[in-house]
Amino acid sequence: MPPAQSPARLPPSRQRICLRDVDAVRREMGRVYRDARRGQMESTEAAKLTYILAEIRRTFEVTVLERRLAALENNHGHA
Repeated sequence: MPPAQSPARLPPSRQRICLRDVDAVRREMGRVYRDARRGQMESTEAAKLTYILAEIRRTFEVTVLERRLAALENNHGHA
């Protein structure tokens, strides 16, 4: 991205979106919902993006559960 062009001036499809954790994904889902409600996004596009975001959220959840399970197994094995 050229330095003169800030993310706010990019079209929505080119803006950087933070998806670093479940809360960030939840906020993005809310943004998609609000854009669709305002007519700024087609409902079919909103549905596609929401599905993708839900899969990303699910991946985060599974990753957290796997890490917790591994930690429990490691602690149990050393006890």
